[in-house]
Amino acid sequence: MGEDKNTILLSCSCGCSLLKLERDTSVKLYYLSHYLDSSYQQKNFYSLLKNKIKLIWLILSGKEYVFWDMIFTKEDLKKLYSFLKEDYKG
Repeated sequence: MGEDKNTILLSCSCGCSLLKLERDTSVKLYYLSHYLDSSYQQKNFYSLLKNKIKLIWLILSGKEYVFWDMIFTKEDLKKLYSFLKEDYKG
């Protein structure tokens, strides 16, 4: 998995996950993929089950929930801005 002129990779500052944004110029669409580092995943069955049940309850009760958070540096955001700006050059 690498970068080219139609792909950008942004990793979380803590190293827990990676975002991959790909541009398909033929149909003018973007594809966003999120990858989690398996070493950051919870390995305890009961804590994983507890979190799944909590998530299900939040969804069923109509409350707000967050799947994941990512922390980016200013340089990462500049990189993303430059990547997206290429399509809007006039």
